[in-house]
Amino acid sequence: MNIPAWIIQFIIYIVNMFDKISAYILDFIAYPPHSYYMFVENDFVPYPYELSYTEGDEPYMLYDIKERAFIPWVSGRSVKDIISKDKRTPLPVLSLTINYSDEMMYDLTDFIENMRVFHINGIIPAVAHIISIWQIHSGVTLDEGLYDVHYLDTMGNEHVTDIRCLKNLGGE
Repeated sequence: MNIPAWIIQFIIYIVNMFDKISAYILDFIAYPPHSYYMFVENDFVPYPYELSYTEGDEPYMLYDIKERAFIPWVSGRSVKDIISKDKRTPLPVLSLTINYSDEMMYDLTDFIENMRVFHINGIIPAVAHIISIWQIHSGVTLDEGLYDVHYLDTMGNEHVTDIRCLKNLGGE
């Protein structure tokens, strides 16, 4: 029994249309709703890049949700150019936890394991940037002043700071 070619083409067409429609619906309802978040200098609040950026703004750093990468803002270079030409490296952190009164509440070690950063102009994320992005991914809201962050850097040094610390992880 031979199946006519037009039926096979019609089935392929239906499958492709279903795939496109389902991808559109998933993109529409997927969380988080934005693909890039923008940080301005000396601030930990991630602003949706598509809604916040206006010509003349100078973001400090972007976070690419899909690539899970922090991208320093480089005037005159596009994000696509940086992603395609520059090397991404792991965050200089081996483990990171959020504690409340010396009790571990959240272990972000698995979360940060696949995060990357593009080391350009010495700009790397701070603890506050990582926590803010984790809050977007997890939907957890943390009150300032109640939580401490404990992290172990790649040199084996332990650090304790608050969740809104803007000091670069590299100590720069």
